[in-house]
Amino acid sequence: MMTENQSLIRRIQILATTDLHANAMSYDYYKDVENDRFGLAKLATLIDAIRASEETTFLIDNGDLIQGTPLAETQVLRFKSGDRSGQHPMVRIMNELRYDAATVGNHEFNYGLEYLKWVLDGASFSYINSNILNVGPGEGLQTFLPPYAILQRTICGVPFRLGVIGFVPPQIMQWDKVHLTGRVKVLDIQVAAKMFLPQLLARNVDAVAALSHSGLVFGTPGLVNENSSFALTKVPAIDVIVAGHTHDLFPSSDFAQLEALGVDLETGTIAGKAVVMPGFWGSHLGVATLEVELKDGRWHVMSRSGRVESTAGVPEHPRVTQLVRTEHALTQTRMRAAVGKTRARLHTYFARIADSAAVQLINDAQLWYARRMLAGTEFEGLPILAASPPFRAGFAGQSDYTDIPIGEIAMQHIADLYLYPNSFVCVRIRGSQVLQWLERSAENFNRIDAACAHPQYVINSEFPTYNFDIFKGIEYVFDLEEDVGQRVKSPQYAGQPLDSGMEFIVATNSYRANGGGRFPGLDGSSIIYEAPEVSAEVLLAYIRERSEVGDTAAPSWSIKPFTAAGPVIFECPCRSFGLAPAWLRCEKPPKGIDEGTLQYRMLFES
Repeated sequence: MMTENQSLIRRIQILATTDLHANAMSYDYYKDVENDRFGLAKLATLIDAIRASEETTFLIDNGDLIQGTPLAETQVLRFKSGDRSGQHPMVRIMNELRYDAATVGNHEFNYGLEYLKWVLDGASFSYINSNILNVGPGEGLQTFLPPYAILQRTICGVPFRLGVIGFVPPQIMQWDKVHLTGRVKVLDIQVAAKMFLPQLLARNVDAVAALSHSGLVFGTPGLVNENSSFALTKVPAIDVIVAGHTHDLFPSSDFAQLEALGVDLETGTIAGKAVVMPGFWGSHLGVATLEVELKDGRWHVMSRSGRVESTAGVPEHPRVTQLVRTEHALTQTRMRAAVGKTRARLHTYFARIADSAAVQLINDAQLWYARRMLAGTEFEGLPILAASPPFRAGFAGQSDYTDIPIGEIAMQHIADLYLYPNSFVCVRIRGSQVLQWLERSAENFNRIDAACAHPQYVINSEFPTYNFDIFKGIEYVFDLEEDVGQRVKSPQYAGQPLDSGMEFIVATNSYRANGGGRFPGLDGSSIIYEAPEVSAEVLLAYIRERSEVGDTAAPSWSIKPFTAAGPVIFECPCRSFGLAPAWLRCEKPPKGIDEGTLQYRMLFES
């Protein structure tokens, strides 16, 4: 029998998921095929295995759960039709897997607070957040959700108490302004930590885990920062940080050579804190390990470490797939329904370096809808432009491309072309702001040094494809030999040089118009029209009215030709072979087109 002064060391595993984005199963609804790279059903198999081998585990989720796949949209449609029965399919799975706690991510607010409340009411575990406050008279400082939770396990007859606190980017007030204005307000993450951590520590917790739906951005972030997880490593009271939002992987070689900032990839720690960021869509499971010592009747944290475990090759858990079989079948049926036809192959393999028929179609739909909605208003006489990025153009990996063959367009293709539930929005800006918008988009490219004899990659792989806005209604050229901010050349409207003082209406989406992507001058104040429909519904209406689409127009933009001493490389899946612009040369044709990556060399005619 132990005496009071004897010590005992035990290991605690905190299992963490993040950015699941409604990927319940390993299934790609856009291509209508199984996909072995992701899914909560695969994570469930890992979770069960770790629980079977460890005495003490906790299971927590870091947000962005209910948006991101056609399965999620199926549930939203059921809710809008009045069906409020049961639980959200992702929450149903989490209940079955016995999650202990979760926080909300920014995408939890995409469908409004009424829908979110229904989702949260179905959870049998704690949902927490400390930096979203209710707005209302007489309520004082009242958080939208409980700011923290205390999870307890009994180890060797002594309670171990884990405090869990949650955070979300303050930018939700911009990104989902239409749903949140006047109903909630959001604190900076660091401010909320200082306010609520003392309360949590006063509850006699033995360790603290921060669910930070926020990225790992190093340096000296200021207040109201979107990505504040690194700043949380400076808070002494926190033992474990689950980061997310940016879909990165930590620990991994992506964060190499940051030892001076306290990063230790061997132990999975930053400044001594266990930190995990387990990818996205269920690609990885985060595992934070605490070694704790029982001494003088209390548990004390002796060491911390973090790791991520891949779900590659891990089978789906049959219990999970059974739980969502109804929603899965409904989604398949909905996505296979035909809505029109296309004369052109709509793909995004080269959309980051050349005009794309897929993006042209989105912009055509936006222009069509904007003209209809603004007809007869004070804005009718202003020139209308459209801006849209190629949403799926490789940022999330080699399977992350749109490729719709000539022929029938189905609902699954609409969701493929327009991935996010953003509202359709029109903004009123001047020509100078259009140029700033384009310069921000031009960060899609690396600067090309024409004198460099070594291989150079044309695409900035850190720049998200969903921030590479392509305009229709103007013509312009990108000069890749120039520095950031000086790349847009020869901008023209109606065949004349773009007038920086001229007023334009730009048809875009609510994410961009409200500040998403940090585009200069876009903060919500320039919005002159916001539709009740999401942008994907606008695209659907356009295709249904036309019946047949895919008439490709002259390119609205191009890259200024250059000659470099060494090869300038663009990478793309082997499936792209035979579709490249004439100024791209594939020097090693693929043996097959189903798997693998090609390297194209940019060669302009002199």
